Amino acid sequence: MEKHGSADEILKLPEEESEGVFEGPPAAVLLAMPDSDETIPAVGDGTITEPGRYIVFCSIPTGADPAEYMAAAETSGGEAPKVDGGPPHFVNGMYAEFNVK
Repeated sequence: MEKHGSADEILKLPEEESEGVFEGPPAAVLLAMPDSDETIPAVGDGTITEPGRYIVFCSIPTGADPAEYMAAAETSGGEAPKVDGGPPHFVNGMYAEFNVK
């Protein structure tokens, strides 16, 4: 097992326990509307060049209205937008992990 466990293990931790797992700010944050190939960079451009272990996951609430989420993201000041919906998409398997060497 890696230093902090697998992506499966990390993403199942309660939020207060997972906060210490991630080092520094996100390397990249990209947004995309459903059924779109276009991404909207919120942090970085999606290019990861620094060697390390990474997890990519979607924290958008399941069932959230996409237009409402995007509007809230524009005014959230870099914080996760607060919109109605269920658990984040990563709870339903929308995540992956990878290494950059």
